[in-house]
Amino acid sequence: MLAGLASPMVMGANLRIGPIVLARLSQRLSTRVAAATSALALFFVVCTGIGAWVVASGMMRAQATRQVAELARAQAAHASSLLDFAVRVASRRHLAPGGVERLNVSGLELEIRALDPASPGDWSKSAAILGNPVGRLSPDLGGRIEMMLPVDKAGSVVLSITLSSLAAPLAVSGNGELVVRINGAAAEAAFGTPPQADGPVAEAEIALPQGFGRGQLLVRAGIGGAALDLPLGRYALVLSLMGAVALALVLALAVVTSRRLTRTLSGLADAASSFEFDAGAVAGAGGRFHVDGNDEIARLGKAFAGMVERLESAYRDLDRRSQALLTNAERVAQVGSAIWQPGQSQQQWSDQFHAILGLSPADVVPNRQVFFDRVHPDDRPRLARVMADALQPESGRVVMDFRIIRGDGAERVAQFRAEVARDDQGVPIRVDATLQDITERKRMEEQLDGVVRDLKRSNEELEQFAYVASHDLRQPLRTVRSYLSLIEDSIDDKLDDETREFMDFIRDGVKRMDSLITDLLAYSRVGRRVADGPIDSGRMVDLSLLDLQAEIDETHARIDVPDTLPVIEGDSGEMTRLFQNLIGNALKYRKPEHVPHIVLECVDQGLQWEFSVADNGIGIAPEHRERAFGIFQRLHGRHEYEGTGIGLAICRKIVERQGGLIWCEDNDQGGATFRFTWPKMRRSASSLAGANLTLAGNGDFADPEVQREDGR
Repeated sequence: MLAGLASPMVMGANLRIGPIVLARLSQRLSTRVAAATSALALFFVVCTGIGAWVVASGMMRAQATRQVAELARAQAAHASSLLDFAVRVASRRHLAPGGVERLNVSGLELEIRALDPASPGDWSKSAAILGNPVGRLSPDLGGRIEMMLPVDKAGSVVLSITLSSLAAPLAVSGNGELVVRINGAAAEAAFGTPPQADGPVAEAEIALPQGFGRGQLLVRAGIGGAALDLPLGRYALVLSLMGAVALALVLALAVVTSRRLTRTLSGLADAASSFEFDAGAVAGAGGRFHVDGNDEIARLGKAFAGMVERLESAYRDLDRRSQALLTNAERVAQVGSAIWQPGQSQQQWSDQFHAILGLSPADVVPNRQVFFDRVHPDDRPRLARVMADALQPESGRVVMDFRIIRGDGAERVAQFRAEVARDDQGVPIRVDATLQDITERKRMEEQLDGVVRDLKRSNEELEQFAYVASHDLRQPLRTVRSYLSLIEDSIDDKLDDETREFMDFIRDGVKRMDSLITDLLAYSRVGRRVADGPIDSGRMVDLSLLDLQAEIDETHARIDVPDTLPVIEGDSGEMTRLFQNLIGNALKYRKPEHVPHIVLECVDQGLQWEFSVADNGIGIAPEHRERAFGIFQRLHGRHEYEGTGIGLAICRKIVERQGGLIWCEDNDQGGATFRFTWPKMRRSASSLAGANLTLAGNGDFADPEVQREDGR
């Protein structure tokens, strides 16, 4: 009974001891080295075995494929010889009209039927009369081979062989099947065992006697996959046995070698773990890491001792360099740093922190009181309150500008930044702070504010000028034009031709002057009083075409517009004017002998849209394309084309206000293609409001008589 109780206890103890032993063995370096070496050996053995098996199986399959191809060609030649023999036999048979004869020649079933040349049925009558042999293949009834053969001048015979009959004599030479293919249909007849899809299969075409037309007669031969699996399986078994033996040998060698290697390393590791890094330890480190011998492990012990000494020296040198680099960076950036613990008065300041406060590190002990003594009295309460709020939960960062008073009495402006570090419970443990002298920046900001005020005042004056230009400057022109008409009406009967011509010159000059003032105001209003938002560019094109309907009807122009155009960000009025100017120019600068053809396109380029307006007009020379976008730049005389030369300048200003580009190219029709890009994202307002120093038109003062601007 005691023995029965003891047995389970021993088994339980063994079960507990086993995992403990395995865990300890897995922690030993020798075990890991042996395992790593064995794993590497296993990897190479497996890779080599797999590679050998793949190469061998490939060679076997390639050889089997070649043999199957040779077998198919041999069977095709055999079948071709049988057909030739059958043709020779049938051509010697003389049958009575309408007679039928069935023969078995060398195991081949033949059916020979006499054919009347006057009524050949579905055979070619001309071939039957001329005595030409004709053959055909048919997939019907399991496949048939038929041939009309001339026997003598009296008539011909039809030789008919079934596909299965032709396949029977081929069974002695191997396995396979005959295949007839014609016009997408096929018929098959197997001899022996049909080829399997899992093994190599080859086809060979049977050479048919003369006279056959469309279709193919093939021999398909193959070897089943099971015939190859057996030798491949044996080869894999041999490779597996060889790999297992090699792995066992490598494992044994790795265990012996690793134990000898790790015994010395274990002693070196024990010495390193008991070593204490202090001032006197480095001097006596040689004995601690001494290893007998002159091998790699002995040199490792000596190198380890020297490394400890160099590490301490490098650490001190790195600390000095880091401090010097930090000091230089703070001096260049004029930023000082400080660290302190909440609730403690003493702090740690960098040299630049002292310099910004006008203190010397050797003269003061950094603390909270010294810092606040340098803060302007009016800013101390606010700074103290902000720093106290930063220590509260759900806070932690402080940014504040305040004044400091240096020891020489100079007042400066500093920016204080602090961030509170907390532990896992959210309790503040450290405050990291920086102090930067921003006196010059504040001075420049004040100057910039003054510039902005000046620009605002200047724009207000320009708006007043726009009002004067749109009313007061144009009023005298209207007066001149009105009185000129009155004078012409009152003395109409006394005017000679020369005087009338002079008055026409005056009227034309007044009109041009009025157009120049109007176009100049239109140019100045671009970018002023706009309401950027989502707009349908297709709708803007329709509006511009509606305004140009009279010119379109007059010139019978053809304008191609895409079915869909994108929705973009911009001002609807400016976008309409942009298309109106470009399409209007294409209508104006046309060739007299051609009907204007204008093509508008839009391409998605990822971050922006690219619009193009192409025409078949007179075009623009390459040397004048950039000049055409200048204000008041005309490339033709006024007697040729009307306009002020400001239309394209307005187009460029509209596009560039949105951050796009506009340019001109030639095209295959000899005309000009104007392209411009329009960003998909709204242009950031990086410039100051009101910084546009061009003539600023005011929406309230804009003249309602402004017309479309022309010019290239």
